[in-house]
Amino acid sequence: MADPGVTAPLRKDRKATLPRIQNFISSRRFKDVNLVTRLYPDARTATLSYWSVPGGEGAWVNYPFSEVINQSFTPTALGASFGPTWSTTWFKVELQLPSTWQGRRLHFRWNSDSEATLWSVDGRVLQGLSSTIDNQVRTDYLITNNYDGSSPTLTYYVEMAGSRIKGTYTDDLIDPPPPDMMFTLHMAEVAVMDTLTAKLMHDLAVLSQLADELPDDVRGYAALFTANQMVNSIIAGQEQSASALADAYFTKGNGARAHRLAAIGNCHIDSAWLWPVSETKRKVGRSFANQLALMDQYPDFIFVASQAQQWAWCKQYYPELFDRVKARVSEGRFLPVGGTWVEMDGNIPSGESFIRQFLHGHHLPKHGLSLYLAQSVPLYPSLKHMDFCQHMGLSRFLTQKMSWSFVNKFPHHNFTWRGIDGSEVLAHFPPGESYSMSGTVAGCPEHGTYTTQVRTRHLHDTEHGTYTTQAAMKRLCRATEFALRDAELLLCVAAAGATAGDLLANSLPKLDGAWKKLLLNQFHDIVPGSAIGIVYEDATIAYQEANAAILNVWNDSLSAIFGGGAKDQVVAFNTLQWGRREVVDLAALKSAITSEGLAGERAANYSLVSAPAFGYAAADPVTPDHPVTLETSNGSFVLSNGLVRVVISSTGQVTSLTVDGSDRDVFRTVDGTTSTGNRILLYDDQPLYWDAWDVMDYHLETETCLNDQAVGTPVVVQEVNALRCSVSWGCSVGRESSLLQEISLTADCPYVTFTTSVNWAENRKLLKVGFDTSLLATYATYDTQFGSLTRPTVVNTSWDSAKYEVCGHKYASLTEGDWGVAVLSSSKYGWSGRDSTLTLTLLKAPKAPDADADMGDHSFSYALMPYQGPLQGSEVVQRAYEFNNPVRLELLPRTAVPTGTSVSWAGVRGAGVVLHTVKPAEDGSGDVVLRVYESAGTRGAATVDILLPVTGVWECDGMETVGNAVNFTVNGNTATFTVNSSPYCIKAFRISF
Repeated sequence: MADPGVTAPLRKDRKATLPRIQNFISSRRFKDVNLVTRLYPDARTATLSYWSVPGGEGAWVNYPFSEVINQSFTPTALGASFGPTWSTTWFKVELQLPSTWQGRRLHFRWNSDSEATLWSVDGRVLQGLSSTIDNQVRTDYLITNNYDGSSPTLTYYVEMAGSRIKGTYTDDLIDPPPPDMMFTLHMAEVAVMDTLTAKLMHDLAVLSQLADELPDDVRGYAALFTANQMVNSIIAGQEQSASALADAYFTKGNGARAHRLAAIGNCHIDSAWLWPVSETKRKVGRSFANQLALMDQYPDFIFVASQAQQWAWCKQYYPELFDRVKARVSEGRFLPVGGTWVEMDGNIPSGESFIRQFLHGHHLPKHGLSLYLAQSVPLYPSLKHMDFCQHMGLSRFLTQKMSWSFVNKFPHHNFTWRGIDGSEVLAHFPPGESYSMSGTVAGCPEHGTYTTQVRTRHLHDTEHGTYTTQAAMKRLCRATEFALRDAELLLCVAAAGATAGDLLANSLPKLDGAWKKLLLNQFHDIVPGSAIGIVYEDATIAYQEANAAILNVWNDSLSAIFGGGAKDQVVAFNTLQWGRREVVDLAALKSAITSEGLAGERAANYSLVSAPAFGYAAADPVTPDHPVTLETSNGSFVLSNGLVRVVISSTGQVTSLTVDGSDRDVFRTVDGTTSTGNRILLYDDQPLYWDAWDVMDYHLETETCLNDQAVGTPVVVQEVNALRCSVSWGCSVGRESSLLQEISLTADCPYVTFTTSVNWAENRKLLKVGFDTSLLATYATYDTQFGSLTRPTVVNTSWDSAKYEVCGHKYASLTEGDWGVAVLSSSKYGWSGRDSTLTLTLLKAPKAPDADADMGDHSFSYALMPYQGPLQGSEVVQRAYEFNNPVRLELLPRTAVPTGTSVSWAGVRGAGVVLHTVKPAEDGSGDVVLRVYESAGTRGAATVDILLPVTGVWECDGMETVGNAVNFTVNGNTATFTVNSSPYCIKAFRISF
């Protein structure tokens, strides 16, 4: 049709015209005279009654819909308030539909100043409702497009959550939520929607967006002109003419060369953030129901959802909804994507945790879907080690969080990303360069927007504080990862016997549940420390439950291997691939040990024990090759054991560190200049906004060393014996905190341990420990997932300067040619390497979004290890593993483990290759999966020995799919095969017995 005539002048002022158009559809300004008041020409308020769920946060899970509707509901009305925060209130909503509304479009409308879920009387989740954020308001549910008058009354149930779409803050987004927030019921009605007005409002919204986004384009000017004339026509009472103006504009294409854009819906649902996990479960139900409602209205609408955990929640808590989702999945309209259990943090989880995220994330068939997740990696944290993708059979990667970089703009959108192992994936960073990109869905303004959000914490140069905040989460994450590793190894050994079937069948579900709790807690706002306080209360309980299950599997495996009987023998277990001699503390077992078991080389409660690789031995005390001595000299304390010599000042600083017998001192240059280590450093920490997330570079300008001069409790000797010598000291920290530390050296050990307790009560401060060495190193090396990374210690570019705080796992090191020093860590992840100094961040004290983050008592350890030779040829990787996973003592029957017993189940011969994982196959077949990685960045070969009845060896991928057969030999009871490795490669093998 021809364009209707226009009367407005051709020259229009955008600064006046564009706001005029926007005001004409605004719900905030001029709504008494604009289109807003015309949208619902008639309405009837509902009759309401309510029932409050007892029990507070998360209690809703105890009351399924079938029980809720049988409760006693109390009458209420608009204006009443309900709560408090995280509570649940159910409403019975009764509606009267006048016969005069026949032929009209009817909506149910609800506003409780909170999130809510609309249910049918037969227990179907109909839609999620929310009313607090402009672009995500969903107050309307479409009852019918054409009321036929056959149902003059309607009844619904509304489940009101004591939460809003972005938590329950009062003033600022990341303010800690008040525990007593109440939510007021503002609207509950059935209303007639004027469909022409709805169309006009949407048309004007789209045209104003085009005019705003394309100010210098003829299409943008045409949109501005058309929308302005539409307003004139509506004011003149010519609504149909206004609609025709919009139709004429939208029928004009962009030409044959224009790109065709595909808009796919996605709602990024944080598994926890400014709300607890229990609220996320409901968010999943509401969000998924919304998408199904949209699919009913718009046949071309396609939606994608990541995080297999959230699909599992949908199935568990909303099975009827899940069945409807599956139907849309089969149509190709509701698509699972992402590849992982949750959208986890990309820095803190271990390499094995990364793989388990994919492994569990790809097993949606377990949850009732007949497909794997899409073979791409959208909505997934950063991967510096792209072999994870290849190991899991993935070839593509998508993220958007790089747009948050504070200093440097990432220069590419489409590129090949090469990992530290040389593997590559096709990567895409959407050119919108926005954490939130949104667009209105055509034809339904009342449904708001759909947002694609991705998080990553590696290449972008911000959120350095997430390496440290909520220290307990980091500690529990690391400890649980190693506990799972140990339990899986022991189960594999135990299940290789005749009783394998029952033991395996009983243990696999326990391990599966423990892994999923760990993986959930690795979500990108839980383990980084950027969630509200209640999230960490729940996460701590989840860790406790996971570790209880892990211990149960460990103990069941012990019983299967060693049987019952009197527990009168101390047995040392070593789950690592290196044989070990280690000083152990027998205090916990002492009361159960017979006098015979206490014989041998022992001091106080300590004993030096030896344990073979991947095995166990009777904890018969052995005589140390390198006993410890402690001497005092000029007010300093000298600890030495023939492997390492360390000098401690009266203030707890390290003034000298050498490999015993060497004249090269980590803290003394060749010209005699001295420096010190174990410097306890306090910094001011006031980020620009994101309190728990960020550490800004200017914090480095506020350094205060707490033990340069006198300290409150100078160093004193704690204990002296051939197995362990230690000193202790303490100091005040800031205004209200304190630190106590024991510095110890044990027999036959090449590193010095700093066991530290801090009572932390500071406000926006950072606590670090620094080691100012004499080494000339242009790069520092940091342990990472299944490998290591180097970072420059010098600052030549803005990219260098932004690396003032980086992530590392079990160690960081400085190397000068053929010698160096490493700092080992058991639970800390924030490091800095500048010039000749290594710094480890110990604690942070943010006040948002958790006002009490990290307040209280902390216990942690780190260690200092000098080494000879280059890092690749040193024992740093081995010792870092040992520091994180000490020898484990058990009391077992002496009949099963006689004195002198030493048994190894496996071993690795060859440098660089680490056998990290020994796990039962996921399919319950009894097969065992071994996962190795190359740790030194070199190529070579290693030999793996399995001292179990092996019948077959195959290559496999991370999904445990059987690949090529591997040649192996059997000599006696030992099966042997070769692993050919390239730098930082990850390989897996499937073993049958």
